[in-house]
Amino acid sequence: MLERFIKFGISVPVLYPECTSSPLSHLAAFAKTAMLPDYEMLETFLPDDENVRKEEIKIAREEGKGINYNFTIDFQVPGKFNPCSLDKSEVDNAIGYAERQIEYAAEAESRIVAITSGPDYMPSEREKEYESFSRYLRAVSEKCREFGIEIALETAERNRFKKLLLGPSLEAANYIKKLRDEGLDNLYLMVDTAHCPLMEEEPLDVLRNSLIAGINHIHMGNAVVRDEKSIFYGHTHPALGVSGGEYDVDEASEFLKALFDCGYLKKDVSYDKRPGLSYEMRPYPGVSPLISAKAAYQKMDTAFKKALG
Repeated sequence: MLERFIKFGISVPVLYPECTSSPLSHLAAFAKTAMLPDYEMLETFLPDDENVRKEEIKIAREEGKGINYNFTIDFQVPGKFNPCSLDKSEVDNAIGYAERQIEYAAEAESRIVAITSGPDYMPSEREKEYESFSRYLRAVSEKCREFGIEIALETAERNRFKKLLLGPSLEAANYIKKLRDEGLDNLYLMVDTAHCPLMEEEPLDVLRNSLIAGINHIHMGNAVVRDEKSIFYGHTHPALGVSGGEYDVDEASEFLKALFDCGYLKKDVSYDKRPGLSYEMRPYPGVSPLISAKAAYQKMDTAFKKALG
């Protein structure tokens, strides 16, 4: 039922975390995820290995899947690809690597690239971190414009776990709106429900704030933040309904209803205009990725039915 309203997707690297170990591991995980019957879009990066990359794109087309391109985590840690660095050479490296990622997205005919900020590794120099990140975003925006690709910037927790610059949702929204007003009109925000409790914010507040800048993609997920002994504690992307998690069907339904209310989701949308909404979810404990994905689909379908009344 939910396919009437969204292009429903699932993250390859979160469902199969081992896929980041090598190009061939990524290929194996990609192929298995592409065969999932209930998911139309695959959320993933593509490997640098040209042969593997071409094979994955071929598999996606054969299975009738699209790709929402997600940048790698290299941009999220201090180091040579840090887009928030005070070292100009590191920001230059980040821009060069991002441009290559965008070219991979264009090969796959992706219509969006999902990105995050870099780390907030020097809070006392946050203004300069923002200057570096703005330079990076301008370059990313310009490169994406060559291919008609939109940017979906995902906020994440600043004060714990990931410790990224963006960050508090209202601050992020005002920052992105300013850049959009300056001409970066292919830059939007993404809302990820898994990140909201990690950011110590409520999903509906994050959604409301993000609308200030505009949103063009949604990640749905879960988080465990109250049980430090849980295997899912922190930034781990557990599936809906896991023990100790913040969200199950009722909470997902409430968020979906808000997406309908704000206009991101529409009850009468044409098939080719459906917006994107994807799971970022690890398998349920002791359950295979395939069965986990099937069970999670049923939860989301039920949540849509509840949201529609």
